[in-house]
Amino acid sequence: MLKRCLAQLFSLIVVKKIESTYNKAPECQAKILKQLIKKSQSTDFGRDHNFSNILSYQDFCNNVPVRDYEQFHGYIEKIKEGGKNVL
Repeated sequence: MLKRCLAQLFSLIVVKKIESTYNKAPECQAKILKQLIKKSQSTDFGRDHNFSNILSYQDFCNNVPVRDYEQFHGYIEKIKEGGKNVL
């Protein structure tokens, strides 16, 4: 009986923690995006896509089009040739 009550209490705590994380997901994602953009500003890709002026997700969408592998070919070739800070 005591074991079951403790297990239920523990599960409620875990569920509450998970739910609070769900509620913070948009802010966490925005923060991570800003960190990645800041870190990538000095790359060829970042310079080509104006990362120094990207302040929001919408700015990112406006500056970085969706593309396929072939459209990254030039960047990949630079990396294969030993280029640094490409992507």
